[in-house]
Amino acid sequence: MRRSLSERLELDADPNAVIARFRGDPGTWLPEPATPVPEHHAHWMAYLRTPAGVGMLVDTTVGAPYNEHGMVWRLLRWDPHAPEEETTVTAKVAPTFEGDVGIRPGERDGIILEVRGEYAPPAGLVGTVADALGLHRVAAGTARQFLADIGARLLVTGETSGQGHDAAASARRETSSFDKIVET
Repeated sequence: MRRSLSERLELDADPNAVIARFRGDPGTWLPEPATPVPEHHAHWMAYLRTPAGVGMLVDTTVGAPYNEHGMVWRLLRWDPHAPEEETTVTAKVAPTFEGDVGIRPGERDGIILEVRGEYAPPAGLVGTVADALGLHRVAAGTARQFLADIGARLLVTGETSGQGHDAAASARRETSSFDKIVET
């Protein structure tokens, strides 16, 4: 069973510069360490964090930018990173996600980052039940953290400055949606 997920984060930023960066190399805005996988085009290793700070590496695929309803979107998919020779806890407790990440200018100023899609709770039926009982809040919080981490990377001024910007401090509003459960 898959669950829908939609999260949004508003940030104070120059829309033109940040949107241009988002259209470019995902390695400049995916959560660190965003490491390209040489054998696969548009494939990255990225770090995903829960609201409690627990992190995991995920195999991430990012599509080319496309425009829809005033937003620049990129297809996004992640799977828990678990080398075949290892059976890690991460592979058993991390969800898969398929959807999009997008950006647009804010209503008055700044930018709006959004992630939308569906995730599959881990661990089969047990994971689905746990998700229904409350772990979906962890998924929503992880998606918000993902957006905050992307925002922080997008707001870095200059390629080599090393001066980050606290996306959480710039956040004005977050919205969340767990509207439906989609059976697969």
